Amino acid sequence: MLDRYPVIEEWLAAKPNMVLVWHTGQSGRRMIMMLRLGH
Repeated sequence: MLDRYPVIEEWLAAKPNMVLVWHTGQSGRRMIMMLRLGH
């Protein structure tokens, strides 16, 4: 997780919402994928 921490920091700077979704867990990954496709 420490390796992915910097990635989360980028999300915080770009899209804090994505970080909140990531914290949800596996279901969060689905939301992020959908957000990426939608965006």
